[in-house]
Amino acid sequence: MILTSILTISLFIFWILGLWCFPPNFDARSYTHEIFYITGAIAWLWMAICLVIAARPSWIEKVFRSPLDRLYVFHKWLGFAAVAMAFVHYFVKDIFGPILRFIWTLPKPPKKEMIADPAFWDLVWSMSRTVAKESSVWLTWIALILVLLCLTKKIPYKRW
Repeated sequence: MILTSILTISLFIFWILGLWCFPPNFDARSYTHEIFYITGAIAWLWMAICLVIAARPSWIEKVFRSPLDRLYVFHKWLGFAAVAMAFVHYFVKDIFGPILRFIWTLPKPPKKEMIADPAFWDLVWSMSRTVAKESSVWLTWIALILVLLCLTKKIPYKRW
């Protein structure tokens, strides 16, 4: 609800700051990657919030200022939104790549100089990429299966 909105907006602001520190190339591929990054980060954030709600810590009702029953409904819909965002993330190159290449007729501006040290961040991203790539595919499909099981109502609510 409000906290989720604040966290999502904060994530978006940090992504914009990252674009300022590490400006992308002015081409369709770079912008497709940026859409890929932000959709993945939002999907991850929403899944993390769903996991916190599902764990039912004692402080959760105070932080969200909502009773637990209402949080379960929010958990369900946020989970659906997170899985949808994860699939947008998964297919972003197929969806946005052709669109951006089709409309890419703008002249290229001069490349901005990077503010942060790219060597350190290249090392961080190259080390974490393999694990992130492999686990994200499996976890996205597992989340989709859980959503489908939830929608079919084959498993009673008490078992969840």
